[in-house]
Amino acid sequence: LATAYGIWHKLREGHFKVRKAKAAVLDAQMLGAPLGSRVTLVQFSSAFCTPCRTTRALLSQMTQNINGNWKQHVAETGVTCYTCHRGYPLPQDQNGQAAYWFSDGGPKHTAGMLGWKNGQNEPAYSVAMASLPKDPFTPFLLGAENIRVQGTTALPTGNTQTTKAAEWTYGLMNHMSSSLGVNCSYCHNTRAFAQWPQSSPQRVTAWYGIRMVRSLNNEYLASLKETFPDHRLGPTGDAPKAFCVTCHKGAYKPLYGQSMLKDFPELATPTTDGKPIAPKIAEEKVAAAAP
Repeated sequence: LATAYGIWHKLREGHFKVRKAKAAVLDAQMLGAPLGSRVTLVQFSSAFCTPCRTTRALLSQMTQNINGNWKQHVAETGVTCYTCHRGYPLPQDQNGQAAYWFSDGGPKHTAGMLGWKNGQNEPAYSVAMASLPKDPFTPFLLGAENIRVQGTTALPTGNTQTTKAAEWTYGLMNHMSSSLGVNCSYCHNTRAFAQWPQSSPQRVTAWYGIRMVRSLNNEYLASLKETFPDHRLGPTGDAPKAFCVTCHKGAYKPLYGQSMLKDFPELATPTTDGKPIAPKIAEEKVAAAAP
């Protein structure tokens, strides 16, 4: 009994040390590729990692597409991952709120005589706390409904604009205004809102921006529904999508026009073979930044 107690006491006090097996070290032969000069990034394959790899490849292609094919909106300033994310895993706006959106028409029923609110009639952050429809993005930034307050002809000669469409339009304009930190006159002549000849050049930039975001949502972001886990999806099961505040965050130009694209030239144009950015480039940048 005394011997057993003595052994236990020495183990407890650290006089006896148990030799541990030497851990295996990853080398170039095991990886099948040469190691970096300072650091080597290793991506392990698993069901947990797959969504990140798929998303990273898709968003890299999306960023290249923006910079290569939508210069009418981003000009030579361009965008990078930082434009939207600013160091966060999911984009946030200037107030720390989510800078992405899900389709959401609101609850189908509510208490009282109003019944179905039709996704409006209560303050909504997405439309600058107005009681306008809180989701004007599904018809305009995913669908291609006409963004218009009034029709182009007098009834009943083919005018199909509705009061609901006008409310959607005002909701989208409120979102754009708060996202860019500007008011109506930034794009419009308030004496004649609809007249293009009397509008500022910024209205043309915004016209291309709306179509750019609509294209990105349909061609890239909506498809992530099949990749993201359920807890990353919206109330109707759709993937998060982009709108104006995703990049602008309260500024008339993202980062007030400061371009980071010069530091990441591989994001400037789409690759000719349609493949994502080579991982080697990312590894070299990390290695160069390492102390």
